[in-house]
Amino acid sequence: MRYAAGFLGVLLIAVMACAPGRVEESANGSGPAVEDIYGAWSGSMVHAGDSQPLALELEPAEDDKTSLRLTIPVMNLSRRPMGSAEPSIDGDRITLGPFLFTYDNEAQTLSGTMPSGFVPVYEIPFTLHRVEAVEALSRPEPTASLREPTWTFDAGAPLWAGSKFADGVLYSGDDQGRLHALDASSGAVRWSFLTGGPIRTRPSVVNRGVFFQADDGLLYR
Repeated sequence: MRYAAGFLGVLLIAVMACAPGRVEESANGSGPAVEDIYGAWSGSMVHAGDSQPLALELEPAEDDKTSLRLTIPVMNLSRRPMGSAEPSIDGDRITLGPFLFTYDNEAQTLSGTMPSGFVPVYEIPFTLHRVEAVEALSRPEPTASLREPTWTFDAGAPLWAGSKFADGVLYSGDDQGRLHALDASSGAVRWSFLTGGPIRTRPSVVNRGVFFQADDGLLYR
């Protein structure tokens, strides 16, 4: 979960940074000003009857942008900076990077659906209420005993896909396009093979052949 949270955080920062935005006056003049959404917001997101806490902190940033910090305890995200973007306001609808909020001035709420870049499969709605502050999440210490790893291996690049174990060998491809074949008992490198693009899929082992594809458009055996 720690890896997933980190990856999603990087993804959302990229989306926030690249998303076009501009501050607009609402057509009827009844919408909120940018300053109205600044501050701390806390509530929950709901899916299939399950509710999980969610909090956002919106603050002014440079170049007329608004920065966002995200707290999702179930993903071990605590006040995590997620980048900044220029907000666009149209009536009671506010677009900030990948987020589309509906602002209710009377109820003092922000509601919407989690961005597809953050939750790619499901539509997960949320409702947030204004709060004084968002408390930082403290990760509880594990109660079980911690095991030391038998061995470690530095691939020198991110490993996006899962590894494959077969006949005492662990196969794993990295973002620099190299497939590593490691001895599963010691972590020693048996061999490696460099392709022409990042490897983002799990290798398959069939009849003593190792099959995998890379982003260079080729299938390797």
